[in-house]
Amino acid sequence: MSYPQVATGDRIVVPIIALAGCSTRHRILVAGSKSMELMMELHRRGYLLAAATGNCGRPAGQYDVALVDWRRRTLHALETTLDWLVTFLRPNAVLVVWVGRSKIGSE
Repeated sequence: MSYPQVATGDRIVVPIIALAGCSTRHRILVAGSKSMELMMELHRRGYLLAAATGNCGRPAGQYDVALVDWRRRTLHALETTLDWLVTFLRPNAVLVVWVGRSKIGSE
């Protein structure tokens, strides 16, 4: 029996879009180790105002939503990233952080 393959991006993009309540009119900032790939997946789905942290411009409170892929990283390092990321977000922005299981002793 053959099962349709789900793209890696689908496992993340679909839930975070739903959690954030994103529309194609929102300016979305994507952070994390796969930010460029996730940004491209969002573009493919019609979210053309999405940017990755590598090409997001200067911080000016310009983004409506931040989607952070924090799998395979320690939660301790997340605080520093969020402190930096907040300068790009509007005061009423939505933040969604996707975390994976952390290994024992990785904190």
